[in-house]
Amino acid sequence: MKKLSTILLVMCSILTIYGQEQEDNFSIEKGTWSVEGDFSIISRNTNTEFSDNNDSSSDNFNFSISPKIGYAVDQNLIVGLGLGYGYAKSENERESSSNNQTSTTNSYSIFPYVKNSFQLMKNLP
Repeated sequence: MKKLSTILLVMCSILTIYGQEQEDNFSIEKGTWSVEGDFSIISRNTNTEFSDNNDSSSDNFNFSISPKIGYAVDQNLIVGLGLGYGYAKSENERESSSNNQTSTTNSYSIFPYVKNSFQLMKNLP
């Protein structure tokens, strides 16, 4: 075990030293196309207990997706357009009442975006 730890320590040291000697020129060239996207799923269940036997519970589900496409108008500067779709469903129940509520929402969006990229590690001490 001691021998394996020593070998791993030496390998990590060599990789760190080698990584510091390399000079990376980070840039996104003008004229480059960019394809990106965001995706999320959220599910939440809540149970609430009250002292007057008026307990309630709710179930929520959210889903969203947003594909984006952009074009580099200058070095490291991307301008683009995205489309979004979202779906949300909420169900609320109360034990003392037969008045249960359910709601469903669909949302659509179109949005422009501007993204400026820079190399972070070069700026850190």
